[in-house]
Amino acid sequence: MGSTASFILMTVGVAMLSGAPLPTPAIARPVPEVLAAAGQLDPLAIANLGILVLMVTPVLRVIIAIIGFALGGAWRFVGVSIFVFALLLISFFVAA
Repeated sequence: MGSTASFILMTVGVAMLSGAPLPTPAIARPVPEVLAAAGQLDPLAIANLGILVLMVTPVLRVIIAIIGFALGGAWRFVGVSIFVFALLLISFFVAA
């Protein structure tokens, strides 16, 4: 579902860019700025929002897995999922 939403957002953003002159962003935009610009229908921001959705999808899936395993009492899988979640968080901080 997340990859589908990401694909749709990126496709819409690129389609909107097809008739406009290409912008030349010097640096990556902060997330709040991307959200605000996407709300104003900025084509590049909509495409960037698709990338953000794609990045957040695995994190949300792991959080849902932790909750599901905890509700089911599968504590070993809760531990493994928390470990995977920690690795995802570490990778985000190392990449930043």
